[in-house]
Amino acid sequence: MQAITNLTQKNTLSNIIKGLLLATNIAFLVYFVVLAIYARPHYDDLHFMWKMQEMSIFDYVKDMYFSRSGRFGGYLLNGMVFSIINTVGASWFFPLLFIALGILISCYVSTRVLPKANHFWLCNGVILFYFVYLLTNIDFAVVYWLCAMGYYLKFPIAMLSFYLVNKKHCNIWEWILLILVCFTIGAGNEAFSPLMLVFLFINGIYYLHSNHYNFRTTFADNRVRKLCIAAATIVVLMVIVVVAPGNYARMEDTTQFHHP
Repeated sequence: MQAITNLTQKNTLSNIIKGLLLATNIAFLVYFVVLAIYARPHYDDLHFMWKMQEMSIFDYVKDMYFSRSGRFGGYLLNGMVFSIINTVGASWFFPLLFIALGILISCYVSTRVLPKANHFWLCNGVILFYFVYLLTNIDFAVVYWLCAMGYYLKFPIAMLSFYLVNKKHCNIWEWILLILVCFTIGAGNEAFSPLMLVFLFINGIYYLHSNHYNFRTTFADNRVRKLCIAAATIVVLMVIVVVAPGNYARMEDTTQFHHP
C-alpha cells in the first residue's frame, strides 16, 4: 500500500514538473510572438533594406565584402531576407521562422542522439535551453534585430554539425547538409568559427585516443575523414572572411565613432 502511495506521489510530482516546463515554454513562445508582431526594423535593418531596394543580392554581398565586413555568408542570408521583406512589405514572420527552425534542428538532433530518452522531457528541456540561449545570445534590446537573425541558429547548427560529423554513415543529402552547415559556420562569423574548430579538434583527439594514437587507424574511420573535411572547409572560409578588404576599410573609417 505504501509503495502504491509513493508511486502516486511520484507521478503527481512528475506531472506538476511537466506542466511547469510546458507552461514555461508556452510563456516564452507567446513572448517571442508578441515581440515579432510589434517589433519594427531598426538600426542596421533600415540601412540594409534600403540598399536591397537598389541592389541585387550578389551586388549587395560584394559591396559589403569590399566596404564593410568579410562575413559574406551572413550578408548572403541578409540579402535574401531583406529582399523578401521589401517584396512582401512585412517582416514579423522572419524571427518566428528562424526560431521555429532553431527549435526543429535542436529537437531533431537531440532525439537522434538520444533515441531512447523520453521525447517530452528531452524536447521541452532543449526548447527551454534554446529560449534562454536566445535571450542571452543577443543584446536584449535587439533580440529581434533582423540582420542578426543568423545568431538564432548558431547553437542549433553547431549541434547539427557535430551530429553529422559523428554519424558513421551519411547519405548524399546529409553530405550536402554538412557542407552547407560548414559554409554557414565558416562564412558567417569569424568569432564563432575558431570556437567550432576547437571543438572539432577535441572531437578528433577523442577518436585518436580511442584508437590508441594510431593515426592510420584513426584516419581510416569515416567519421574522422568527415571531421577533417568539415574543419578544412571552415578554415578556408574563415580565411576568406578575415582577409576581406571591407574589414580593414571599416577599421580605417573613424567617422563611425563620431557622435553629434
